[in-house]
Amino acid sequence: MHTKEKLISDIVQIIGTSLNMPLPEGPITDATLLGAGGMELDSIKVIELVVRLEANYGISVPDEELKQIYDYTIGQLTDLIGDREGAQ
Repeated sequence: MHTKEKLISDIVQIIGTSLNMPLPEGPITDATLLGAGGMELDSIKVIELVVRLEANYGISVPDEELKQIYDYTIGQLTDLIGDREGAQ
């Protein structure tokens, strides 16, 4: 099981490096939105992020949940990863 801080760091690294997205200025916290007003990921980038997280953490996210994840904060995404890791 990974710490919340490690998961946030990993998510930010994937967004900045693997997805080649500019990171917002200022602190990125568990309250930072993934979509508009936060990390500014569009729906395709959210899918790419989830695919990478599934591969990195050995979790599975059903397709019907992807639309909801667009509206998540980074903290909600780390909770989802933690829940799915614990269920494996």
